[in-house]
Amino acid sequence: MTGDEFDSELDVEMDSILRRGGAQLRDEANAIDGNRVMIGSLKRQVHSASRMNTALASVAVILAVALIAAVAAIVRDRGAVTESPKHVGGSTPAAVKLVDSLPPQPVDPHKVKLVASVARYDTCASLVDKLHRVGAEHVGSRGFGQYGYATPIGGYYGAGLGYQRRFSGSANETAIAFSSSADSAGGAATGETLGTNVIVEGVDEPDTVKATGSLVVDLTGTKLRVTDTRSASVLSTLELGQEPSPGQDTDATPDPNPTYSNPVSLLVEGNRVLVFGVESVPRPALPDDPSAARPYDVYVTLTFVDLADPAQPTVLDRARIEGSLVAARRVGDQVRIVTNSDLAELPMVVPTGGDSVAAALRQNRLAVAESAAQDWLPDWDHGESTQSKRLVDCANVVVPDTFAGVQMTSLVQFDLDGPFEPQAMSILAPSENLTANATDVVVASHVWVDPAEQKGDYSDWSTALHRFEFGEGGPTYLASGSVPGSVRDEFSLSVLDDRTIGVVTVDQVPWKDRDKAKVTVRTLSDTSDLSKLVEVGSLEPSGSGESIGGVRFIGDRLLVSSGPLATVLSAVDLSDPANLKDLGSVGTGGVGEYIHPLPDNRVLVIGSTYITHGKDVRSAIQVLLVDLNGAPAISATWVKESASTSVGYDHHGFTWWPQHSIAAFGIYNHSTGSLATPPPTAALLNIGADSISPTIVTPRDADLGPKCKWDEPVTDDCDSSGDPSVQRVLVIDGQPWLYTTESLEHLDPQSFNSLALVPLPPAM
Repeated sequence: MTGDEFDSELDVEMDSILRRGGAQLRDEANAIDGNRVMIGSLKRQVHSASRMNTALASVAVILAVALIAAVAAIVRDRGAVTESPKHVGGSTPAAVKLVDSLPPQPVDPHKVKLVASVARYDTCASLVDKLHRVGAEHVGSRGFGQYGYATPIGGYYGAGLGYQRRFSGSANETAIAFSSSADSAGGAATGETLGTNVIVEGVDEPDTVKATGSLVVDLTGTKLRVTDTRSASVLSTLELGQEPSPGQDTDATPDPNPTYSNPVSLLVEGNRVLVFGVESVPRPALPDDPSAARPYDVYVTLTFVDLADPAQPTVLDRARIEGSLVAARRVGDQVRIVTNSDLAELPMVVPTGGDSVAAALRQNRLAVAESAAQDWLPDWDHGESTQSKRLVDCANVVVPDTFAGVQMTSLVQFDLDGPFEPQAMSILAPSENLTANATDVVVASHVWVDPAEQKGDYSDWSTALHRFEFGEGGPTYLASGSVPGSVRDEFSLSVLDDRTIGVVTVDQVPWKDRDKAKVTVRTLSDTSDLSKLVEVGSLEPSGSGESIGGVRFIGDRLLVSSGPLATVLSAVDLSDPANLKDLGSVGTGGVGEYIHPLPDNRVLVIGSTYITHGKDVRSAIQVLLVDLNGAPAISATWVKESASTSVGYDHHGFTWWPQHSIAAFGIYNHSTGSLATPPPTAALLNIGADSISPTIVTPRDADLGPKCKWDEPVTDDCDSSGDPSVQRVLVIDGQPWLYTTESLEHLDPQSFNSLALVPLPPAM
């Protein structure tokens, strides 16, 4: 018997065991009564509404209590409820009437055609009526499912690009233009400090470490840390989170459902710091709700910190927004964020077998039909014990005329100085990808498809685009449109001007990769009445298709790494959106993952390639200097064998130092043959007119204690960080510093020799 045959027989046997086990569990389990699930959900609504200090909250409490009484009465009248579809979920007559009017099956996603229009509603009642119908029409027997895809659309796996663009929280913006001189290419003069590598000059992006003046502000564990480079010392740490450790041996019994709060990224302007985090709060167990729909409430946390005295940072304000953070930007002292939230509190169920699909579908439809405005619209507060407020008024919600998914994407604007006083609006649509510049945001939304339906024919798949504007009165909706295919990542979108956006699409669905995917550049512009985005130009770049790597909008040009294994760099002229011009392409011999603009119409393309030594194939970093004054032409190449870099999936890890024409980033070195793995290093590349001259720096060990042994348990007495790896190359007060996993290291700006070391032990 071959290995494959053995595995096949083992799979069959395991399937049989699982089926028998599942049948036994179902026979022994108590039936879940949909009515009691509904009662439990309504009680949660009463608890949530009681925290809202508004007249609307009082109305919500009264309605929820009335519904509880009505459902409880139905439960008493019916007694035990079977799994017959007509007897799942006790509900109000209006909800039953709506559900009974629906066809037996949810809306077929194959037949959904995106249209470029949205609707507004003056009252919460009219908005909720619309949400009841559109939600009940589309919900399935498994609810609305989950959002986000782990597969990079049309991407080359070796590039790793699809993962970064989808999960890093970074978003492409209005394209930064080519610079006429090094000093104007987005850097700092002598003595100044470089900020985070961003895509739009003047539009800051969150990161885990920021340099401001002579200070380095970073996150370590659940703490904010402030380090002064002039005194070469850590000035302070500030606890910002709460991290449970249920696996540790302690005298106390660990909480099985602990509250979890953790900072994840930050923005800095002057002496103000804004820390973004995530908080999960367990819901109280309710005897009338035997379901396990979602035991936690998830929040975005916003912590405002004052660094006027960096030795004693002070928390000025802390707020929580219901949902998850999609992206954030800072323009001056104003912060714009995009969040999403879903119907997590509704009593959704899933079928336990084929004979309960209809019952589960009816229960979920009734759950949606009984929902209230508070179920759809996110709240915000200043903490668990504070009163909550609605983030968005019903009149500030837009609903696309084509349902794309039951996520509420909210655009929020507020001042960095605090306190948190949000201006917000929402759209009923998922936010898979988005682009943002100093004023505008464009959100890309795919039609939601139940995983059970994903094997069908979606050859005419399209993506909706919604454009918004930030201003003095808060965010406002501008226009919507759609494009054929999928928008792979945030770098595939750009705001070109106040009427036009650019987008790169691939002709495939988000959840399935293809060997050969057509790549198309499209431009969309507002109609005369400014209500719709319509396509005005499209082009398939020469050499494109099959795979896609890095994408970059730069001024009136687009660069895309595509072709076989993303080894062709193509350029497109976008100066006339209605008449796109192909500027040619050049083979790169490797995957282009990240593209960075340089002065004099040049770019750096950072990616990966493979080097063959007989039968030995080694991965390598490849950096290309490309001239764009005509058709793309490679001026210089640098290759580092047996190495990789994170720049392809985290552009914040790249630094351009214009004063010295130096590109810098961290390197992970790989073992070759039986040799030990070399320690991580940093590359500092001097970029000439047609040359790349490298300097490789190995960071010093901070001597944080004896290293932990790989075959022994990790304890507090040993250093588990391994060799220090370079996370960022910072320029502070005109001096280069390596920010590693265990230190800040000062380098000589000419020789790059080590001058000083500040140990940064991990927070305990």
